[in-house]
Amino acid sequence: FALRETIDKLGGRDPDTVLLTGGASRLPLVLPATKKAFPQARVIRGAEPEFAIARGLAWLGRFEFLHDSFKSEVGALMEMDGEVAMLASAAAQKLGETLAPALVDGLTEDCIKPAFREWRAGHIASLDQVEAALTKSVADWLRSDTAQAKLKPVIGRWFAGLQREIETITDPLCREHGLPAMVLSLDDSNHVSQHLEGLSLTAPSIGHLETDTALLGTTLAAILVSALLAHANLFAPLMMNPLGLLIGGAVAGGSYFYGKKALAGRFRSAKVPVVARQVLTEKRIDQAINKQRPELIDGVRAAWDGQAADRFGDDLTKMLGRALLDRADERAVLFLI
Repeated sequence: FALRETIDKLGGRDPDTVLLTGGASRLPLVLPATKKAFPQARVIRGAEPEFAIARGLAWLGRFEFLHDSFKSEVGALMEMDGEVAMLASAAAQKLGETLAPALVDGLTEDCIKPAFREWRAGHIASLDQVEAALTKSVADWLRSDTAQAKLKPVIGRWFAGLQREIETITDPLCREHGLPAMVLSLDDSNHVSQHLEGLSLTAPSIGHLETDTALLGTTLAAILVSALLAHANLFAPLMMNPLGLLIGGAVAGGSYFYGKKALAGRFRSAKVPVVARQVLTEKRIDQAINKQRPELIDGVRAAWDGQAADRFGDDLTKMLGRALLDRADERAVLFLI
């Protein structure tokens, strides 16, 4: 009956191996009947089949104990005061320093220069509106495929360094549990590779950087525009020629004694004639951006500190926790060796 039931459950499929267990498998009729029922299979009966089930249960109990103990300690690493969680939090803070130069260069080419070109062409009425346009374009760019492509190599190098630091914690833990070092290595983990696609921008807080900084009373776009307009003397050519003086007088309400700094402030809201805007050449924009690049980078680093870094740190810690626990499950078979 047992053989017929097994054949029915297999549904016509032939097993490669049949293992006979239990004391009943010693009966003379069992072995030949099994070979007849499964002629293509390798039929095995151990030397002590009556102990096979008990030994299997003992092995299972040992395996579950060792595996649960190991996973418990891996999970503890990700608790709020766990070593890996603290490492991830510190790494999240440092990411701003790593990302800032790449962010500034990407934003310069894809957001800042196009915005000033639009202003110069007359498609944007005033410099204040340049800031408004940048606020939207910066937020869109941070979530774009273009940004991911530019920032992914930078984040990849940063994460590789973080992996090495994590291994200084996880390798000794593996050895303590009788496992080879690198069992918890995330280098070839598909789970991490897939999640890193999100870590580039969209899932964690790099994509929220514009709104996060807005909560602090400013925006990333405002930081960029302020640095360029306030310190780079971007409009010096416009204010130092006769046409600029006429425009400046008009902006200042007819007063030619208006201070240059105040005049530059008035220019932000003024609707400067398109012909006068041509003084702001591509070369002038490049020079101003290059001159202010260090300050722009500092501004982006400052914008990363706070909510953006904290949110990213939370996402990173959760991702690492899932990845390490998945890794512990994937390598659980090693406890049976």
